[in-house]
Amino acid sequence: MALSARTVLVTGASSGFGLGLARAFAGRGWRVLATLRDPTRVPAELQGLPHGALEIAALDLTSREQIGALVAHVTTSFEGRLDCLVNNAGFGLLGPLATCSEAQIRRQLEVNFTGAVLLTQALLPALTRARGRIINISSMLGESGVPLNSLYCASKHALDGFSKALRHELAPRGVQVAVVAPGGFRTRFRDNLQWGELPDADPVAQRQSAALRALLARRGARPGPDAQPVVDAVIALAQRRRIPAVVRVGRDAQLVHALYRVLPRSWADAVLGRIFQRLLLERQGHDG
Repeated sequence: MALSARTVLVTGASSGFGLGLARAFAGRGWRVLATLRDPTRVPAELQGLPHGALEIAALDLTSREQIGALVAHVTTSFEGRLDCLVNNAGFGLLGPLATCSEAQIRRQLEVNFTGAVLLTQALLPALTRARGRIINISSMLGESGVPLNSLYCASKHALDGFSKALRHELAPRGVQVAVVAPGGFRTRFRDNLQWGELPDADPVAQRQSAALRALLARRGARPGPDAQPVVDAVIALAQRRRIPAVVRVGRDAQLVHALYRVLPRSWADAVLGRIFQRLLLERQGHDG
């Protein structure tokens, strides 16, 4: 029997953007396959949705076996068609590079980039059959570099480059690719942050780390922008006839992009560098 609803796979649906997207797609009549690292811990917000609107599946993007099982499920249960893939799962690794262990570095890139690439590759036949959409959730940090976020920035820069190249590659097949680059929104992303686990005796790095921890603590104590604009942007992309290559959501994301468009790259880097220096060094004594 043919599927009666469009189908979407959303990774990282336990919280934040992924949770909001799973609910929003289901509420609009899509058939949703939402992935969680631990499918036994389904968020309350996903319980009670209409029967058949939502399926939960296990997915650790570092596991080739779980990626293969998920693709097999799409092939059998979704009749080998997928209208939209939202690569949302990811986490942030913070701290001076010297404090990040090899295992942490590899996991950061594996989850935020390599796993998304392998999942996308495996789902290409299903996406091609449906002339579907691939929407990759990146970050404003995919366009700029932020100190003590080097590995996270690297993973998002990689995802951006992958998406832009794949967009041209898949265009003849009718599959469209877009990147959504949010700024700072109120999600549980900060709850899942990891810090470098190795010691670092460098006094400058120690001061930077202390300043960043204090900054994150202050921001976490204040109300932040609701994540709904990011959810709305993704839903709109999934339903549009033609989609742009990049959608930036949030004033901060748009301002950083405007800075790089208006100023020469070296000037924009200098402006941002001065801001980072003030945040992580000069103001450390006042903000601690």
